[in-house]
Amino acid sequence: MVDGEDDDAKPFTVGYGKPPKHTRFKPNHSGNPNGRPKGAKARTVLDAIAHALKRPMRVRKANGKVASMPTDEALINSVFQGALQGNAADRKLVFGLLGKIGQLTPPPAPAKGAGVVVVRRPAVSVEDWQKEFGGQRLPTDPLAGLPGIDPALMKQLKRRQTPDDA
Repeated sequence: MVDGEDDDAKPFTVGYGKPPKHTRFKPNHSGNPNGRPKGAKARTVLDAIAHALKRPMRVRKANGKVASMPTDEALINSVFQGALQGNAADRKLVFGLLGKIGQLTPPPAPAKGAGVVVVRRPAVSVEDWQKEFGGQRLPTDPLAGLPGIDPALMKQLKRRQTPDDA
């Protein structure tokens, strides 16, 4: 067999997509004889993200020195720094994370008898009011007797409550 001729004595030209016969892969032999190593697994997107988050990166700290830390730790530090500097989105994220991991706890319940409890009551008839409060009259003005209201403000509020006759 001559380079450039097939077994059938037809002319064969070497070119793009037509390598010489002696350099082609042999039948039933792999083009990658070593193959993928044992134990190596195909990476998923989640594996790639986890690997990227553990990769060390260089970060300039507040004191000006450069330190090496994992990417996930650097991200968390930057979010916390943003929250401390007043970034609203970072604060929301930090408080959400703290809530999820149980670091934010609701305040303890007030002791019995401490504080003010507001209870909504259904509408009361005049007779029930007088029985309960010892014959006192019902206030006709809902704003009457409220402490700390300026008389000028009271007039404005009353004007807004009544429909305009004009």
